[in-house]
Amino acid sequence: MRNLLITVLLVMSTPLAQSQIRGGLLPEVSVSHRWAGNKWRITGQVESMQRLFTKAPGESLEATYNYVRTDLTSVVTYRLAPDWSIGGGTMLRFTNGESITRMIQQISLTRRGSSIRWAHRLRTDQTFNSGSNLRFRIRYRFSFELPLNGQSLNDREWYTIMSIEQIADLQTGNSDWEQRAAIAIGYFINAKHKVELGLDYRVDNFIDGSARHGLWTMLNYFVNL
Repeated sequence: MRNLLITVLLVMSTPLAQSQIRGGLLPEVSVSHRWAGNKWRITGQVESMQRLFTKAPGESLEATYNYVRTDLTSVVTYRLAPDWSIGGGTMLRFTNGESITRMIQQISLTRRGSSIRWAHRLRTDQTFNSGSNLRFRIRYRFSFELPLNGQSLNDREWYTIMSIEQIADLQTGNSDWEQRAAIAIGYFINAKHKVELGLDYRVDNFIDGSARHGLWTMLNYFVNL
């Protein structure tokens, strides 16, 4: 946890006075179902981004409400081995009166230690939007989860989860690089339900030299059917 916080603080130490800052709410509901001896899994997610404050370069912070987007994501994964899985899916984004389609492919590795569960995920996606060139991204995320009430996570116990993600965004005439860091406190209700509350920090617009910072409050609810 300490190393993740230090990383976030170092990134945030860039000259914020000349950067764009925005933030707000990022709630999500995720529903999953496994079958065929847990070999297959389908996950559906609904995520909404709502901006509560903004700051233009050289200006003061302004409190304002703006609906940004809603994402509907569906991903199917297949477990190749106890630790490895592959998957693919689609995302529909509704924003500014238009819809955007994204195709997703991923491979992930999940391991469990004596108390920590950690995971690597490599994902690629392609975004199709009328009037814009094809947008291709490569994403790598490292995350780990740690129970706060002992060596293992049991019903009605707390845990913390942290992640760092790097995203290469490739589009003709508009390529970019993005970094994300997230930390949350979760409550494991039982094997079918859990909730998480945390912060998602993002920095993008690196290539053109005018970094854009985002700080979003996450409220996530997970259901396993």
